[in-house]
Amino acid sequence: MQQVIRSWNLPSSEDTMNTVILPAICDRAAARSVYPELIGSIGDAKVAIDASGVERVGQSMLQLLVSAAETEGGIALNSPSEPFLKAISLAGLQGTLGADITDAGAK
Repeated sequence: MQQVIRSWNLPSSEDTMNTVILPAICDRAAARSVYPELIGSIGDAKVAIDASGVERVGQSMLQLLVSAAETEGGIALNSPSEPFLKAISLAGLQGTLGADITDAGAK
């Protein structure tokens, strides 16, 4: 009797990427509200961070994003706004947070 093996094209964790959308004002309160969603999204695959609508960023949010960037999957910044890019530059975090950016300064 011949054995039949079937394969299914199921998405792997590398094919799927959770997206976390940052609010316009990324202060301590925003970091607290984003934290549960971000922690729930962290895994083997990168977490997409939509920073397109960010107008102001505080140290608490930057600290949270640095921690997420250093996880196994890391993060990918999608369309970060000019104020967001300026904040990571002023904080000296271009190497940590600026490594995987798509459509920089889109808004």
